[in-house]
Amino acid sequence: MESSYLMFFMVLFCVLMIAAVVIWYLYHKVKAMPDGDAKVAMEDFEPFFKVAAGDIVKLTNANFIEQLELLIRESNVESKLPAFYEKYLELNKTNKEGYFQNLLEMLGKNRGNYINTLLGNHPEISTQEILLLILMQEKFDNKSIARILFITPETLKKRKSRLKAKLGRKEDV
Repeated sequence: MESSYLMFFMVLFCVLMIAAVVIWYLYHKVKAMPDGDAKVAMEDFEPFFKVAAGDIVKLTNANFIEQLELLIRESNVESKLPAFYEKYLELNKTNKEGYFQNLLEMLGKNRGNYINTLLGNHPEISTQEILLLILMQEKFDNKSIARILFITPETLKKRKSRLKAKLGRKEDV
């Protein structure tokens, strides 16, 4: 009985010693990290845009609409229920316009002057074209921009070239 207590305390002592060594090691590893690098990284970090809960709900609704579109196409609703399909197309157009308007509000919060200047110089420019310019300024890749705007990458290339012509730029948009 006495040897089992002795064995228990020896194991406990070994575990505590190992824990102390691990804690000491981690403490010195963290202490050795230069504080300046960590502070600079956090100070330089600025999110691309701030997203509120309402914005997330709006974008989630847009994703739901995209899934509904896919279901309607796969189910061949156009030929089975033409009256319903026409009404759906009307509502869908309204919802997409709302989605793009909400997205422009989110992305354009700190770009009011830029957007106003753009609209002043080119009053014919559309909401989607403004969004395209903002997303390109933020260095989004073509695939991401296409997904955000609900278009294919090929369509995006065409829109970029049309926008370049509309803005009268010779360099890449």
